[in-house]
Amino acid sequence: MSLHKENSSVSVRECLRRISEISFSSSGPRVNQTVADALKEELRPGDLLIASSDNTHYGERFDYLPFPTDGNAADNLERLDMGAVERILALDLPGYADYKEETGITTCGYSGICVLLATLPPSATGTITG
Repeated sequence: MSLHKENSSVSVRECLRRISEISFSSSGPRVNQTVADALKEELRPGDLLIASSDNTHYGERFDYLPFPTDGNAADNLERLDMGAVERILALDLPGYADYKEETGITTCGYSGICVLLATLPPSATGTITG
C-alpha cells in the first residue's frame, strides 16, 4: 500500500485502520500455528508483518544465569542471542524451538517470533539491521 499526497486511492486514515497489533506473551505451538494460519488467510501482497522482541534477559533478577557474570558475559550473551537469530533468519521454526528448549533463552517475544516463522512463505528472507 502506498501513500501519495495527490490522487491517493488509500487515505492515511484507511491505512491506520488496517494496522493491527497482536500481542501475547506466551503460548504453545498449537496456539502459535492457529494464529499463523489465521494471519495467512488475512494477509495480502504488500502487507507487512513484524515480530518485535528483546533478546536474552540475563541475570539474577531474571532467574537466568547460564554462565558466570564475569568479563566474558557480553561475548557469551552475544553468542547465545546469535544462535537464536541464526535460526530465525533461516526460517527454522523447529530449530528455534529446539534452541529455546536446549538453552533456556528468555526472549520475551518468543511466541510472536514463532508465529512470524510459521506465517512466512519458504521463499522469505531476513536480514539483520541496525
